[in-house]
Amino acid sequence: MTMLRCYDNARYSNHIVIFCWFASFFSYLGRYNYNACIIEIITEYGITRAEAGTVSAFFFFPYMIGQAVHSILAKRINSVAFIGAVFVLAGGINFFMPLTGPLMGMRILWCLNGVVQSALWPLMVNILTTMLPVKKIAGGLVIMHTTGAAGSAGAFIISAACLKWFPWQAVFFVPAIILLVFGIIWFFGMTAISRKTGRHEPLPAGKQQGGPEQVRKPGWGMTLMTGGFLFAFAAAAGNGFLRDGISVWLPTYMYDTFNVESAMAVFLSVVIPVSQVGGAFFAKRIYDVCRFPFLAAMIFYGIALLSILTIILGGQNSIVLTCFCFAVCATMMTSVNTALVSFFPLIFRSSGLTAFASGHINAFVYLGSIAASSGFGLAADISGWNAVLFIMGGVSVISVIFCLAGWKQSVNVLLKSHNANL
Repeated sequence: MTMLRCYDNARYSNHIVIFCWFASFFSYLGRYNYNACIIEIITEYGITRAEAGTVSAFFFFPYMIGQAVHSILAKRINSVAFIGAVFVLAGGINFFMPLTGPLMGMRILWCLNGVVQSALWPLMVNILTTMLPVKKIAGGLVIMHTTGAAGSAGAFIISAACLKWFPWQAVFFVPAIILLVFGIIWFFGMTAISRKTGRHEPLPAGKQQGGPEQVRKPGWGMTLMTGGFLFAFAAAAGNGFLRDGISVWLPTYMYDTFNVESAMAVFLSVVIPVSQVGGAFFAKRIYDVCRFPFLAAMIFYGIALLSILTIILGGQNSIVLTCFCFAVCATMMTSVNTALVSFFPLIFRSSGLTAFASGHINAFVYLGSIAASSGFGLAADISGWNAVLFIMGGVSVISVIFCLAGWKQSVNVLLKSHNANL
């Protein structure tokens, strides 16, 4: 294992969180830019919504698999160097993306982008949980969950500006340059911090950060069978379905429903990620009250369901109400993601399985993303956007049921581990 363990790094902990925050933020610029220019691609190449959506599916499928793989490898590779390489590779992929012909070339490159970027979250969780003082880990993870919203907003703002003043190909060229530059900054900056705050040897087996030896905990096989883990998988899939269904298809929905130009549709979509910034902090507030991740996620899904029902019952007649309801739903998906991907895995911290648990749950988030990226477009092509809204409502109801089942199964495990791990 080459990852660093730090015993006394309070001086540099803020620097570590800042570097990880910007790493996650910039990764979205080279991930959601395709979604922002999907209208132009459909128009220029004369393809259907469902066909255009398959490009996103080609990203999400390897991203899902890669999350699971890298959550296992996280403690065996040099996370700092690997993340630097990820940004260089992702920048190159984005640069060549608009230079390939439709549709297979885009699918292949975006698939490679998914493979490369899938390493980021598990490796950053590993960095945060091993290099930060224990008391700062939960706060660091909450802050990290704001990057999805901020990164999405950044991707849509940059894309809207590019679409307004340049050909759509600039939507890929600009993020490519940003990713390449940040990859270099990350490598040298984080390498310097690592040398000052830690060392390359792993901790002795059974010891925790600055603490006494611990009793060996069950491995990953037992982990999967306890604490509602399987229900977390199912609820996480619903999270990805709703979250990325909105992020991928909202510009197209606004374009089709309200007949706004594509640049304006993309700009209006910025409302969604801007509102999501508060989702992680809202999740922390609710979690501090109820103390059960599944219960918190169930509340968030319930609020999301109400927002979807509002759109179905009358929101389609008002662009303002539609933007507001989608913003509420997307914000709740950020809250669900924080509860399931960050707070729930913390109960496995003493067994060293936090990155494993978080990475695998996050993999199932992207299983839902795969279904939404092509499924939304297919449903809209066949039955219109009303059908998509009813599907979203149905997924919300099913996810509430999974959260309820997970809450009942995990309550005893969580109560026993709360004092020791949280």
